[in-house]
Amino acid sequence: MITSSPSPITVWILAALAAGPNHAYGVTQQLQEDYKGLEYTSDRSVYAALKRMEVEKLVKGERVDATKHRRYFLTPFGRRILGREKLKAERLVLLVRQRL
Repeated sequence: MITSSPSPITVWILAALAAGPNHAYGVTQQLQEDYKGLEYTSDRSVYAALKRMEVEKLVKGERVDATKHRRYFLTPFGRRILGREKLKAERLVLLVRQRL
């Protein structure tokens, strides 16, 4: 379980899966499209993060077929964490706008 703020890649993956289930490669492609130019995330780091997030109960992975391919879903807990992070980001944006 998460007891502190999740890492940026965790939040990015949660946001990508909020649109619907996807496989690890699809998540990687989505992140590269959504965050192009901001920070590069390697395929390897996405796969490792998904495994960790499954242990933390943020996502659930299911085998697609007889292959080792898995499709990942956002869990209710993952959706709550994403909502919490969204509120924190909105507060930060508001604060920055007030100060500029």
